[in-house]
Amino acid sequence: MLKNNKIMKYFRSHTIFFHIISVILWLWTLALAFLFVYGIVISLMDGFEYSLNPSGMKMQFKFSNYIEAFKSIEYSVMGRTITFFKMFCNTIWYSAGVTILRLVATALAAYCVAKVKFKGRLIIYYIVLFQMMLPTYGSEVSYMMWIRQLGMYDSPLYLLANFAGHGSWFLLMYSCFKGVPDTYAESAKIDGANEFQVFFRVMLPFGKGIMVAMFIMLFMSTWGDYATPLLYLPSYPTLSTGLFRYKTLAGYTLDIPIYFAGLLFTSIPVVVVFLIFHKTLMENMTLGGLKG
Repeated sequence: MLKNNKIMKYFRSHTIFFHIISVILWLWTLALAFLFVYGIVISLMDGFEYSLNPSGMKMQFKFSNYIEAFKSIEYSVMGRTITFFKMFCNTIWYSAGVTILRLVATALAAYCVAKVKFKGRLIIYYIVLFQMMLPTYGSEVSYMMWIRQLGMYDSPLYLLANFAGHGSWFLLMYSCFKGVPDTYAESAKIDGANEFQVFFRVMLPFGKGIMVAMFIMLFMSTWGDYATPLLYLPSYPTLSTGLFRYKTLAGYTLDIPIYFAGLLFTSIPVVVVFLIFHKTLMENMTLGGLKG
């Protein structure tokens, strides 16, 4: 009887806790939704109307702001004017290139350190851990010098600098491959598979969930990254860089509705990617094997 009472108290206390957490999450979600909707409202206002009535009440929708944003948001560098459409194209190849190269490099590095037996692999693992503890901006000067010496500065070749497997995603992939029993690889090698076949046909399917999540998160973060192209690709500005420069140069003369229209237009690809893959992103990443 006492045992049953303890069980009931446990479930009651946890039910109350989960309800409280649910309410907090719902409030947080509503706050984010309100900000997004308010951003849409601002993007449809007239600039003069916004200065008089920032709340957006009794407004007239001005859809031409999106066309105006497409025309007026430009980026001037070295005597050249880069249009909104050109920045959009730069954003696509930059985001896709960085994401794919980091994904491939991280998977390869994690597999080699986790499964390929060679001297010094643990040293590589600890170097990755140590590198994560270093402040990002502490190595920025040396990184810039390295990029210039390799001829990657202000060139699409800069994408090659992103072919590196490190950081938290490396640790996730490492844990994933480390948890796969060696019997899978041994069975494949008995059937005549080499290391590349073992990696692509045996190991990668186990890390599929992590790799999909990694692709989505890296693509979204790279799409919104304005600082890296601003520093290392000044002649190839992305949309985020262009909007940052547009706001900085405009100062107090900034047309807020047009600026918000540009922001919302820029966020469309990221929202679409999230809506398509959000279920995959939220799924639990688990390891499994063949039964029987």
